[in-house]
Amino acid sequence: MIKLVHNEMIKYFYRFGTIVMSAIILGLILLNLFLTNSFGYSDDLLEHSYDAKTWKTEVKKDITDIQKKLADIQGKHKEKADDVKKFQKQQAYQNRLEMLNQYLKKDIQPPSNKHFFGAMSEVGGFIGLSLIMVVVITSAMMSREFQQGTIKLLLIRPKSRTAIFISKWIAAVCIAFLFTLITYVLKAAVALFTTKMDPTNQFVYQMMGEHKVKAVSFWPFLGQLFINDFILMAIFATIAFVLSVILRNTALSLGITLGLQFFSQLIVSFISAKTNLVKYIWPANWNLNQYVELASVKPDDDMTLMYSSIYNVIAIIIIIVIGLVIFNKRDVAN
Repeated sequence: MIKLVHNEMIKYFYRFGTIVMSAIILGLILLNLFLTNSFGYSDDLLEHSYDAKTWKTEVKKDITDIQKKLADIQGKHKEKADDVKKFQKQQAYQNRLEMLNQYLKKDIQPPSNKHFFGAMSEVGGFIGLSLIMVVVITSAMMSREFQQGTIKLLLIRPKSRTAIFISKWIAAVCIAFLFTLITYVLKAAVALFTTKMDPTNQFVYQMMGEHKVKAVSFWPFLGQLFINDFILMAIFATIAFVLSVILRNTALSLGITLGLQFFSQLIVSFISAKTNLVKYIWPANWNLNQYVELASVKPDDDMTLMYSSIYNVIAIIIIIVIGLVIFNKRDVAN
């Protein structure tokens, strides 16, 4: 089994296309950094780093200065051409003011506005791209074998169909893990050279659902984000792989899986607006970052992390069993 998984990893991961995909992820991370620095509002007040001994006094002074700048912005009547710049400036000051107040309230020395923890908390924005790449690979893992006729060469080996199926699925999950890891490592590498390190291990972020601020220990928090993102990638890798077994067509399995990725949130939002039964559909449960409330919120208040985790495990087992049964019974003579 281990040798089969290793062979699949060599076949689908250690190739030039994977290097190109990784380069694309890095390129988009750098592009996002360039656009943020070029078009986002920034000044010395927002980039202020604080001394460990006098940070409370400095924060209070910055809060007063930001309040004055906000009052000045709101009191001026500029031409319409300056409305976008005025809005950016106002949003930057308001966000910074809210965060500084919370750091002061929670007695945590605040980092500069562009800090390492903040940059790493945004890595989820690039997971969607990595997910597409994982789906592209896993949607062809079995269908390509059928289309090229190499499935017969696999089945004449002294390995059962079940072993072949499971080894390919494990390889798909490993690919999902490696792409998740690549995304985090590339984001961290860029952040190390473009941001300032945080003065403490405490990370303060704004919760999406209630617009409240929460303070957590950063490294366990980042680990939770990584696990949640990997689970999401593994779910889509499994869906794409099983569809490639059932449909034996790469284009179909790829299209259906990407359709689920792009339209799942729209479907969940529509159903949640109509009924609280939304918690019983899979798309409402596969993104576990909704329980962190960093970039998304729960579709239903009754949902819990344990509920969604169990749901995901059961759903994966069901589709794996369906795919395995179909693969074991399929006639490949023609």
